[in-house]
Amino acid sequence: MTLFNNTLSTLMNQRLTWLNAQSKVLTTNIANADNPSAKREELRSFLKILSKSPSVIKSNGISLTRVKNFTIQDNDLIHTNKEIARELETLEMAKNNLEHETLINVVRQFHKMFKAAIGKSQ
Repeated sequence: MTLFNNTLSTLMNQRLTWLNAQSKVLTTNIANADNPSAKREELRSFLKILSKSPSVIKSNGISLTRVKNFTIQDNDLIHTNKEIARELETLEMAKNNLEHETLINVVRQFHKMFKAAIGKSQ
């Protein structure tokens, strides 16, 4: 039996990876907001990147059995012709941070349940 090597923990790790990459894109957009020639960059959605992973068997969009090879490629960064709106980027960053913190709390609860199961709670 392998602990922490299940689909749920793998998926949570991959989502955190995506959220970190999304945060970097948003930070770059915010830093470039004062440059009139700068254009907005976006990261493909998590589900789009996940669904193109080689080991994913599609069943209602994603596989619940094999989600191992998750990689964010250069072509997952989309260069748009949209101007950068600092307020929009700031709102997106707040949303991204909230999702990240929520997922971290889920991971913490997962570890608390594991510790309780082996008799080492609190």
